[in-house]
Amino acid sequence: MTQPKPVDAQNHVWMVMARSVASNSNCHRRRYGAVVAYMDDNKICGTGANMAYNCPICCNREERQIPHGTRYEECTSVHAEQAALIHSTMTDGADIILYGYDCVAGEEIEALPCKICARMILSANIKRVITSKGIYDAAELCWEIITA
Repeated sequence: MTQPKPVDAQNHVWMVMARSVASNSNCHRRRYGAVVAYMDDNKICGTGANMAYNCPICCNREERQIPHGTRYEECTSVHAEQAALIHSTMTDGADIILYGYDCVAGEEIEALPCKICARMILSANIKRVITSKGIYDAAELCWEIITA
Protein backbone atom coordinates (compact mmCIF):
# COMPACT_ATOMS: atom_id res chain seq x y z
CA MET A 1 0.00 0.00 0.00
CA THR A 2 1.01 3.60 -0.59
CA GLN A 3 3.08 5.04 2.25
CA PRO A 4 1.59 8.20 3.77
CA LYS A 5 3.50 11.34 4.71
CA PRO A 6 3.65 11.93 8.48
CA VAL A 7 0.92 13.87 10.26
CA ASP A 8 1.97 17.19 11.84
CA ALA A 9 0.42 19.35 14.59
CA GLN A 10 -1.95 21.14 12.17
CA ASN A 11 -3.25 17.80 10.91
CA HIS A 12 -3.82 16.69 14.50
CA VAL A 13 -6.26 19.58 15.05
CA TRP A 14 -8.26 18.46 12.00
CA MET A 15 -8.19 14.84 13.22
CA VAL A 16 -9.66 15.96 16.56
CA MET A 17 -12.48 17.60 14.60
CA ALA A 18 -13.08 14.40 12.60
CA ARG A 19 -13.15 12.44 15.88
CA SER A 20 -15.77 14.85 17.22
CA VAL A 21 -17.87 14.36 14.08
CA ALA A 22 -17.56 10.56 14.51
CA SER A 23 -19.23 10.86 17.91
CA ASN A 24 -22.48 11.59 16.01
CA SER A 25 -22.43 8.11 14.46
CA ASN A 26 -25.15 5.69 15.54
CA CYS A 27 -23.34 2.58 14.28
CA HIS A 28 -22.75 -0.15 16.86
CA ARG A 29 -19.71 -1.62 15.07
CA ARG A 30 -17.54 1.27 13.97
CA ARG A 31 -17.73 5.03 14.21
CA TYR A 32 -16.26 7.12 11.42
CA GLY A 33 -16.04 10.87 11.00
CA ALA A 34 -15.06 12.82 7.90
CA VAL A 35 -14.28 16.49 7.40
CA VAL A 36 -13.92 18.02 3.93
CA ALA A 37 -11.80 21.15 4.22
CA TYR A 38 -9.29 23.44 2.63
CA MET A 39 -6.81 22.89 5.45
CA ASP A 40 -4.32 25.52 4.26
CA ASP A 41 -7.09 28.15 4.39
CA ASN A 42 -8.75 26.81 7.57
CA LYS A 43 -12.04 26.48 5.69
CA ILE A 44 -14.49 23.66 6.47
CA CYS A 45 -16.69 22.66 3.53
CA GLY A 46 -18.65 19.79 5.05
CA THR A 47 -18.71 17.05 7.67
CA GLY A 48 -20.29 13.64 7.99
CA ALA A 49 -20.47 10.58 10.20
CA ASN A 50 -21.44 7.05 9.27
CA MET A 51 -25.02 6.65 10.34
CA ALA A 52 -28.47 5.50 9.40
CA TYR A 53 -30.23 8.75 8.58
CA ASN A 54 -34.02 8.80 9.09
CA CYS A 55 -34.08 5.02 9.47
CA PRO A 56 -35.59 3.12 12.41
CA ILE A 57 -33.15 0.19 12.06
CA CYS A 58 -29.67 1.27 12.99
CA CYS A 59 -27.80 -1.87 11.93
CA ASN A 60 -29.46 -4.62 9.98
CA ARG A 61 -26.00 -5.99 9.11
CA GLU A 62 -25.40 -6.64 12.81
CA GLU A 63 -28.83 -8.32 13.13
CA ARG A 64 -27.99 -10.58 10.18
CA GLN A 65 -24.41 -11.19 11.40
CA ILE A 66 -22.87 -9.91 8.16
CA PRO A 67 -19.07 -9.66 8.53
CA HIS A 68 -17.25 -6.32 8.35
CA GLY A 69 -16.16 -5.33 4.87
CA THR A 70 -18.82 -7.34 3.05
CA ARG A 71 -22.27 -6.73 1.58
CA TYR A 72 -22.36 -2.97 2.11
CA GLU A 73 -25.54 -2.85 0.04
CA GLU A 74 -27.32 -4.37 3.07
CA CYS A 75 -26.22 -1.52 5.34
CA THR A 76 -28.77 1.18 6.16
CA SER A 77 -25.99 3.66 6.93
CA VAL A 78 -24.33 6.25 4.76
CA HIS A 79 -20.53 6.21 5.07
CA ALA A 80 -18.86 9.22 6.69
CA GLU A 81 -17.06 10.14 3.46
CA GLN A 82 -20.32 9.99 1.52
CA ALA A 83 -22.15 12.18 4.04
CA ALA A 84 -19.30 14.72 4.17
CA LEU A 85 -19.09 14.96 0.38
CA ILE A 86 -22.88 15.25 0.03
CA HIS A 87 -22.98 18.04 2.62
CA SER A 88 -19.94 19.90 1.25
CA THR A 89 -20.24 23.31 -0.33
CA MET A 90 -17.06 22.77 -2.38
CA THR A 91 -14.70 19.85 -2.94
CA ASP A 92 -12.41 20.68 -5.87
CA GLY A 93 -8.84 20.46 -4.55
CA ALA A 94 -9.98 20.09 -0.92
CA ASP A 95 -8.70 17.62 1.67
CA ILE A 96 -10.72 14.94 3.44
CA ILE A 97 -9.82 14.05 7.02
CA LEU A 98 -10.97 10.60 8.17
CA TYR A 99 -11.21 9.26 11.72
CA GLY A 100 -12.20 5.74 12.77
CA TYR A 101 -13.09 3.97 16.01
CA ASP A 102 -13.83 0.26 16.38
CA CYS A 103 -16.60 -0.03 18.99
CA VAL A 104 -16.18 -3.80 19.32
CA ALA A 105 -12.41 -3.71 19.98
CA GLY A 106 -12.60 -0.37 21.81
CA GLU A 107 -9.75 1.23 19.87
CA GLU A 108 -8.99 3.84 17.24
CA ILE A 109 -8.40 2.48 13.75
CA GLU A 110 -7.12 3.92 10.50
CA ALA A 111 -10.11 5.03 8.45
CA LEU A 112 -9.41 4.20 4.83
CA PRO A 113 -12.16 4.62 2.23
CA CYS A 114 -13.98 1.61 0.78
CA LYS A 115 -14.10 1.22 -3.01
CA ILE A 116 -17.35 3.16 -3.34
CA CYS A 117 -16.08 6.05 -1.20
CA ALA A 118 -12.75 5.99 -3.07
CA ARG A 119 -14.68 6.53 -6.31
CA MET A 120 -16.60 9.41 -4.76
CA ILE A 121 -13.38 11.00 -3.47
CA LEU A 122 -11.87 10.78 -6.95
CA SER A 123 -15.02 12.21 -8.54
CA ALA A 124 -15.03 15.11 -6.07
CA ASN A 125 -11.40 15.91 -7.03
CA ILE A 126 -10.19 15.69 -3.43
CA LYS A 127 -6.45 16.42 -3.21
CA ARG A 128 -5.37 14.62 -0.03
CA VAL A 129 -6.76 11.98 2.33
CA ILE A 130 -5.61 12.43 5.93
CA THR A 131 -5.93 9.54 8.37
CA SER A 132 -4.46 8.74 11.78
CA LYS A 133 -1.51 7.11 9.97
CA GLY A 134 -0.65 10.05 7.74
CA ILE A 135 -1.33 12.11 4.63
CA TYR A 136 -2.05 10.34 1.34
CA ASP A 137 -2.27 11.68 -2.19
CA ALA A 138 -5.99 11.10 -2.82
CA ALA A 139 -5.73 9.98 -6.44
CA GLU A 140 -2.90 7.54 -5.72
CA LEU A 141 -4.60 6.02 -2.65
CA CYS A 142 -8.05 5.82 -4.22
CA TRP A 143 -6.83 4.18 -7.43
CA GLU A 144 -4.94 1.66 -5.32
CA ILE A 145 -8.12 0.86 -3.35
CA ILE A 146 -10.34 0.69 -6.44
CA THR A 147 -8.02 -1.62 -8.36
CA ALA A 148 -7.19 -3.93 -5.44
